[in-house]
Order: sequence, then structure tokens, then C-alpha cells
Amino acid sequence: MKRGQVAAFFIIALLVIITVSIIAYLQWDYIEGNWLSRLGFYDSVPQEVQPIHDQIMQGFEDTSLIIIPENAWQSGYYKLGDNVNPYGTTYYIYKSQTMMPSKEFIEDQLALAMDENIPLYINYDSISSDFVVIPQEVPKTKVIIEDEAIIFETNYPHSITKGNQTFNLENFKYVAEIRYGELLDVLKESVDMQSDRMEGICMDCLLDLNQEYGVTFEVFKPADHETEVVMFADDTVIDGRTLQFMYAVRYAQ
Repeated sequence: MKRGQVAAFFIIALLVIITVSIIAYLQWDYIEGNWLSRLGFYDSVPQEVQPIHDQIMQGFEDTSLIIIPENAWQSGYYKLGDNVNPYGTTYYIYKSQTMMPSKEFIEDQLALAMDENIPLYINYDSISSDFVVIPQEVPKTKVIIEDEAIIFETNYPHSITKGNQTFNLENFKYVAEIRYGELLDVLKESVDMQSDRMEGICMDCLLDLNQEYGVTFEVFKPADHETEVVMFADDTVIDGRTLQFMYAVRYAQ
């Protein structure tokens, strides 16, 4: 009886270890290597049109190099709202009100930016004349911001003809390995530190964040009762430039 209990315990423990390992491995692939996707485990790509798939994926990478830094610099917005100062910087704090957008809002803004820009960054002219490639619909993207990545999942149907054969490519997933979610958390922490202050930035608070999270803050005063804060992600370089987040603070007069 005891041997049976011990055996059952080890079987259950083994199953738990195997399950956790599989989840961890798939998460690694989803965020880090993503090589299983390229082998077709998530969305199989016919070998005949693999070069077309690669060309479209290059378009996603090129688009991300533009829209991610823009999203950071424009305080999480793709198209600026009404809560901007006279210099075009979005308020995260206006007097006693905190106005930083949610992660879900920023995900939607990145998705909109991808949808509007990806058709411009796919170089169809470089595709072999053996293929006729025709987009069938407008792209529709879902974005997931993780601590260590931004995941773009886009439905963008393409009809591909080669000779007498026709293929369809519809779903694309691009993973930008950037600690965007973590940086947004640091940004929010910096805002929370300042939200109850009536005037002036707590520079010591920002210095603490510098040392803990590997970022650098710079503060500018474009006008009285107005401050602009720039956060540099020191270890995150996109297309040769350090990723920068920016927001404005307006104090009560």
C-alpha cells in the first residue's frame, strides 16, 4: 500500500514537472526564440511560399522599428489626444489628476499603428516575378505587451499565385524582444511618485528608479508650472537610438 502511494506520488510529481516545463518552454518560444513558429507549429507556411512569408515578416520588423519608438516618445499614443501641452507633449499629470493611459490603451494604439503602416513597409517590388502577391483585406492586429516583449498578432490575408498554384497566407505573428511592459511599469511608478506633489519634481525619487531599473530620467521646464520628463531605457536601442519615453506635468498655479 505504501509503495503504491509512493509510486502515485512520483507519477503526479512527474506530470506536474512535465506540464510546467512545457508551459515554460512554449513561453520562451513565444517571447524569446520564437523558432517553433518559424517551423510552422503555430501557423504552417507552405514551403513554396516561405520566401513570401519571410518578406512579409521583414515588413513587420521594419514597421516595428518605426512605431515602437514613436509610441514611447508620444507617451503611448499613436494619434495624440487632446491632453497635450502647448509643445505637443501628453500630460500624465495635470494639476491633481493622473492621466497616464492604461497598458490596454497602449496595446490598442500600437495595433492601430501597425495596421496603418504595415502595408507601407512590405517591399512587394522585391518579390520574385514568379509570384503574384495580392493583399485581400486590410490588416487587423492584436497587440500583447509582456514584461520582456511586444507581441503583434496580425490577420492580413494574402493571395499568392505561382504558375497554376494558389496559396493563402493569413496570420502573422511578430515578437519584438523589448522590455516594454517593464518600462511602462517604471514609467507609471515615476508618475505615481509625482502625482501628490503640488510643485516641482522629486529628483531623488527618479534617481532611485535610475539605479533600480537601468533607466535615466531627464527633466525640462519649458514654462512656469510646467515640466517635461524624459525616461531613457539605457539598455534598449532601436535602430541605433536609445528608447525614450516622454510625458508632461502641469502643476496647480
